[in-house]
Amino acid sequence: MEKIGAKKRRVSKILARMIIFMSLMALMPLIIAALSIRTFNTLHQQEIEERQADVINKIDIDITAGLEAIVFALTPQYNQPIDSLVSVSEGKVIFDSIPEATLKTLATRLAETVPGAKMVGIIDALSGIQVAVNSKDYPDAAKLERFKNLGMLPIVERAIKEGKPQISPLRSTVLGAEVTIATPVRTLNGKTPGIILAVINLKQFFEQIIIKNEIKRAGYIYITDHQGRLLNHSRIVSSAPVSLLATDLVGSLTLRSEVKTEGQKRYISFWNQDVVGSGRMKTMSGMERPIGIFIELPAEEADLIIIQLIERFSIITLLVLFLAGLLSLYLTLSIIKPINELERGTTRIAQGKFDEPVRVKTGDEIEELGQAFNKMMQGLKRLEELREEFIFIAAHELRTPVTAIKGYIQLVLEEFSGETQAKAFLAKANAANERLIHLVDDLLEVAREEAGRLEIKVSPTNISEPINQIIVELKPLVDEKAIKLEYAPKNIPLVLADATRIKEIMVNLLGNAIKYTPEKGSVVVSHEVKGAKLITHVKDSGLGISKKDQARLFEKFYRVQTEKTKDIKGTGLGLFIVKTIIEKMGGKIWVASEEGKGSTFSFELPLTTTQSSTNSLQK
Repeated sequence: MEKIGAKKRRVSKILARMIIFMSLMALMPLIIAALSIRTFNTLHQQEIEERQADVINKIDIDITAGLEAIVFALTPQYNQPIDSLVSVSEGKVIFDSIPEATLKTLATRLAETVPGAKMVGIIDALSGIQVAVNSKDYPDAAKLERFKNLGMLPIVERAIKEGKPQISPLRSTVLGAEVTIATPVRTLNGKTPGIILAVINLKQFFEQIIIKNEIKRAGYIYITDHQGRLLNHSRIVSSAPVSLLATDLVGSLTLRSEVKTEGQKRYISFWNQDVVGSGRMKTMSGMERPIGIFIELPAEEADLIIIQLIERFSIITLLVLFLAGLLSLYLTLSIIKPINELERGTTRIAQGKFDEPVRVKTGDEIEELGQAFNKMMQGLKRLEELREEFIFIAAHELRTPVTAIKGYIQLVLEEFSGETQAKAFLAKANAANERLIHLVDDLLEVAREEAGRLEIKVSPTNISEPINQIIVELKPLVDEKAIKLEYAPKNIPLVLADATRIKEIMVNLLGNAIKYTPEKGSVVVSHEVKGAKLITHVKDSGLGISKKDQARLFEKFYRVQTEKTKDIKGTGLGLFIVKTIIEKMGGKIWVASEEGKGSTFSFELPLTTTQSSTNSLQK
């Protein structure tokens, strides 16, 4: 139960870590998106401000051009009818010699031709007396009729004094915005015989400008007088004067002494709406007081695209987090499942079961790990087989000579019948003991190799000398089976080798060749030089080796098991030791064989250079 609990805790930790990791990975785009939205929001607000400023500039230009056109229309400079009706006496220009009907005709014509004109009056410049007036559409016309001396009006005084058109402050009325314009009338000699005083209704004038320039993406437009009273609005129609001084933008601009453009602001408008607004106080030559041009865009419209982006990113983020959770769960399970399979495999190995490989099919590195695990299991299985085989061989090979030695010694002790018979028994005991020593030597050699203590000392060596020594030592075995052994070396170059180890190699190769070659067979030892290598061949006419057995011939404890070889003694360690020694001297060994036709074992060693050297190699 404790193991199961620990396993669940481990799995939950992996799952938790994976979910946290995937969540963090999923949140990274959200963080980037948030920063992007913030940057985009700043750019978007700048775009709105630039758009509003552009609309204000255009309205400013249109108002200036429109008012200038009205002033120009009220200024009949060098007008022939005026010139012909003006009389000059003693340097003074007066209207009193002009018929009143003629001046009224002029006033009527101006009232009809100037857009928005509600009243046009003509004032004598010297006397200040109103000499003609057209006030058909002006509600205060009766007052003007009664008030003949208009020369005392400030706007008239300024027009006479400065000699150029003057514009009064705009007024908010039930009929719309109004303005009074006083325009000097000049003759050819530059004299000012009179002043044309006109009251202009600008309602339609402003409406046309607003319609022309209104852009919904910039907001709604409205115009105020110098005191913040509403004159025109693109969306709202008001029948009574409305003061906007209480609003942040209008109040901050109209209360200043200087005239300037206000940067974009966000505030609550007069109509209780959260807005983003821009404004400008506009004036022109001759205008007594400025007028205000304002644009307000509802914040919900200004922020609409940002809100939409946030909503979409929120939906995308939730979706990504959900998918990240599912993906992390899938990835975790895809990792945990093969890990559990590997864990079950280790449990089977601990129980000594090597026949059931792990099954991991993930198509990635974990599958490669599973394959490596299976190879390790096969290796452990092979080691277990070798261990069992070693125990069997050791028990069999050690028991036989030990039993023989024991038996012969007992015979010597119990049935001693003479020196000759005792000597024969002891000779057999000695042979059994030699076999035991040989087995122990092989086991020790393998143990040294596995422990990394197999020492090889190479030096320039004439390989034929140790080979000849081994041939002499093995001559009794050759003679016993009447085998023809041939070795005739000629001009063999020196190789880098350990002479003592060459003897071990040849003892094993020649010993095997003699053991597996039938009586009156042949064994031939020869050399050949290939490049920088000397190749030594040991060829016999023995039993031969199958392809299957050749693949494992140099493994530890491996022996060819056939009907013909079952009586041949051996440990299966000789060729493994030979291969190890040759490879440590920088060479390699191989075999070519065919069943029934003998075998050829070949090994190569590096030729020595002109400068002799001795190296000690230890692994």
